[in-house]
Amino acid sequence: NGEKVGYSLSDFINEYGAPEHLTYDGAVVQMGSKTRFADNIRKHEIKTHISGPRRPNENPTEGSI
Repeated sequence: NGEKVGYSLSDFINEYGAPEHLTYDGAVVQMGSKTRFADNIRKHEIKTHISGPRRPNENPTEGSI
């Protein structure tokens, strides 16, 4: 929640490396240009896709979360 999502992405990148592509839901804490989440995406040059609203089938991993 909140700023923690940016730290979670940082932890993931430190442990497993940066993903080539990341699909996320576009929450406000992710979208802001000055958030840690957005900084990590730019720093590691991660390609992104924002899933559409109410489209759970767009990202197959959302069904298991």
